[in-house]
Amino acid sequence: MGLETKEIWVTTVNDELSDFRYLFGLYNAIFADNINKELNFSLCNFLRPNAVAFIGGIVRYSKFSRIKVTINWDSVSDTIRMNLAQNGFIKSHIGEIESWEGNSVPYREDNLADFDEKAIIDHLLNNWLSFDRINLSKKLKNDIVDVVLEVFINAKEHSETKVPIISCGQYYPRLKELCITVIDFGIGIPENVRKYNNDKTIKAGNALKWAFALGASTAKEAEGRGNGLNRLSNFIEFNEGKMFIFSHAGSAITTKSGTEFTNFKDKFFPGTIVSITMKCSKDTFYSYSEE
Repeated sequence: MGLETKEIWVTTVNDELSDFRYLFGLYNAIFADNINKELNFSLCNFLRPNAVAFIGGIVRYSKFSRIKVTINWDSVSDTIRMNLAQNGFIKSHIGEIESWEGNSVPYREDNLADFDEKAIIDHLLNNWLSFDRINLSKKLKNDIVDVVLEVFINAKEHSETKVPIISCGQYYPRLKELCITVIDFGIGIPENVRKYNNDKTIKAGNALKWAFALGASTAKEAEGRGNGLNRLSNFIEFNEGKMFIFSHAGSAITTKSGTEFTNFKDKFFPGTIVSITMKCSKDTFYSYSEE
């Protein structure tokens, strides 16, 4: 006799701190007991890319857990279904609809076994930071891509995840925003920092602060690595965008006011989420001051 199935209702999800807290609560509710779950979207009117990537990751992660997580597709509104079809989520999960070009930054699942660094670079350059979305100097654009690529590489090398690295983004022309979220369901940044420093007492938020320092890297071959988060946070601050990083019971939140590190009392999410939103306008050209 199989496990019983419990319905979990998914509401509208944006990308503010409260929305991430909601997603972590959703994760904990899904995996709290030994009962299969079906996600119902009848109460959901909108999903930001962070939610799309997170939900896709949950479905994949469930294949390695004791329960099964499925989506009630009949409960998904036509508007959300259209977005999930365009960005490739539906093709990835049920394979019935081809994706197409639009304002989405395509949904991706990068498996560790066939990790293709060049394909990720091409994706970031052409599908995310394309010229018709944000006007960057070549040097700045390449540097931003290098930083986000480092997020993918760190997930591959250190997370020990069995689940593909999940990413998804969106371009919002009216809001003049360009965003992308990268998620891994591994052991998290704090655990790697604790191992590297041989100190199990380091709190999660403090570990993230360590990871933001210039030159900080847990990689064995660390030359040229470890400056990514620091450089990216500086640009996000200047750009007046925002960046959320969550891992275990810690967060690093960057806004135009700087970066704030927080330790939570409870573990919110065992893996790592990096969510980046940049302000973008075709009329604004971004470059380094020396350029």
